[in-house]
Amino acid sequence: MELGFLALLILYLSVSISSAELASKLYDANPKILTALRNTNLQVSIMVPNELINNISSNQTLADHWVHTNVVPFYPETLMQYLLFGNEILSQPDKKI
Repeated sequence: MELGFLALLILYLSVSISSAELASKLYDANPKILTALRNTNLQVSIMVPNELINNISSNQTLADHWVHTNVVPFYPETLMQYLLFGNEILSQPDKKI
């Protein structure tokens, strides 16, 4: 069963190799994947989804809640390289972002 999940994880992640380190970017903070990456040498960047950017940028309580839900339970066992905000937000037609 681990091989099946590992194959799914590889397909789900965008993996790149730079400076002899493995790094990946998640388009959401998927708790199953963040848990699976615990205690590995794989660095991960997690993304705040586009639809949350406007609310998080104007509401400290919501931003704190997102971090406490999506980062704190996994850090430092899961190596988090960057916290990213949105995917291609400059190309979105929604002027609220």
